Formats: sequence, C-alpha cells, structure tokens
Amino acid sequence: MLYILIPIHNNVEDVVKCLTCIQRQTYTDYEVIIINDGSTDNSSSIIKEKFPNSIILEGDGNLWWGGALHKGIEYVLNCAYNSDYILMLNNDLVFNYDYLDTLIKGADINPDTAVGSLCLNQKTKVLVDSGVIIDWKRLSFTHKEVLNDGDDFIRDIDVLSTRGLIVPVHIIKNVGNFIPDRIPHYLSDYEYTIRIKKCGWKLLTAKKAVVYLNVNQTGIHTKWTEKLTSKSIFETIFSLKSSSNLKSWLWFIHTSCPRRYKPICYWKITGGKVLEIIGNRL
Repeated sequence: MLYILIPIHNNVEDVVKCLTCIQRQTYTDYEVIIINDGSTDNSSSIIKEKFPNSIILEGDGNLWWGGALHKGIEYVLNCAYNSDYILMLNNDLVFNYDYLDTLIKGADINPDTAVGSLCLNQKTKVLVDSGVIIDWKRLSFTHKEVLNDGDDFIRDIDVLSTRGLIVPVHIIKNVGNFIPDRIPHYLSDYEYTIRIKKCGWKLLTAKKAVVYLNVNQTGIHTKWTEKLTSKSIFETIFSLKSSSNLKSWLWFIHTSCPRRYKPICYWKITGGKVLEIIGNRL
C-alpha cells in the first residue's frame, strides 16, 4: 500500500489539479491523506465533493509544513505495515499518468532507500530539483546534474525535498518523525532526509519519476543582495513564512551539520549575515 501525504493551506485550485493527476494513475493501490492546515478557501468541502475517497486531517493553521507531515505520518503509522510506502507530495505538483507506477518500481528495486522525484517547472520545463549536495564549509546547496549516463537514478545525494519523496515505512519507523517544534516549515524536509542518510539509509532521485511544480511562491524568499527595509529584514529573519528564518537555520545546523563545520555555519547565518546586511544598506 502507498500512503500519499499532501499538506495544504489555501491553495485549492492547485490541490484539485494534483488530486486529479493521482486519480488518473495507472497505479491504484494507494490512499490519499490530505492534511488541511486551517485553510479558509473551503478546501475540505471541495475535496470531499470531488475526491470522496480522500482522508482529510484538519489542522488549526499552526502546523506548517513539518507539522502537517508529522500529523500525516502519525496517522499512517497507526495502520501501515513495514512493507508499505509513504509518499510526501507538494500540493502544487502535477504529473503524468504513470508517475506513481514509475516511482514505486524505483522504490521496489531500492528497498533501503528514500527515493525522490525529478522536479521541473510546469511552464518552462526547466529543472527545479534533482536532489542536493551540500558544501558545509561554504554552507552552499547545489542541485545534482542530471546525466544521460544510462542510469535511471541520480546517486550520491545529501538532501531530498518532499516534492515527491517516497520512503518505506520501515525506514520511517527507524528514523522517526519530523520535528516541527524545532523546524516547523522551511528546511524541515532537508533535516529529515539528512537524518535518513545519517541513520545508514540511502537517498536517490528517480530520473523517470517526473513532477511539474507551480513555481509561484507564496513564502518570503529574500534576496540578500538587494537593499532591504528594516521591516523586510525583520520578517525575513523571524517569520515562519521565510526561507531564511533564523530559528529554523540554527536548529538545522545543530541537528544536521557535521561538528567540525558548525562554528563556521553558525557564523555565516548570524554575524556573517549581519555584515552582509550592513554592506547592502550602505
């Protein structure tokens, strides 16, 4: 059985497109679990009407990404077998009719592995995500190159996102759940997949399991090279909607960074960032 977890918050149009893609799959042994984190756009009613077999777990708007997946995983673990899979999906993804079939086959031949999807921009078909390698010394993240080398998988990956991440239940039981009290939103999937690798399991991206992302971002993604107002700096550092949220970065480095690189990484996101901001404001 494949359990598909889809967190949502006020994005029902994209959610319907995603669920329609699932409904048309050649692979049918699945259960869809929607984690609705306090949507105000009538999402639950629309989903119940159009996709009555979906299970909806309700949140109060304070789950965020990590909390929503934590809630979904807790639900699944109460009924799943070790041989089952959990697929974590962004709600703004679409994909072809054979996507689940391709991903399941990739997971079946790699039993001790978390398998990610190849993610492209819906409009331009430009690569968005292929799996990431981390240079901790520079605190830099680079997407792996997609090579035409006859291998159906991208290997030697440090990080996978949840834009189509399938994980065997037995790995999740070994690794544990997300930690939303520490990393509630951005970086939660990075921390989780790094933890999977630290526990001795593998990370791969299946080249033929392709998803297409609506890249219209709703969070705060500040470009530090720009001159920023005091208000925008405050929101960038402290808002949970921000991919630069300081608390999340501190916890991410604490939990995920190799010990020898922690001092330089802590400096880069604190004192180093302050100097960068000052330089851009001068």
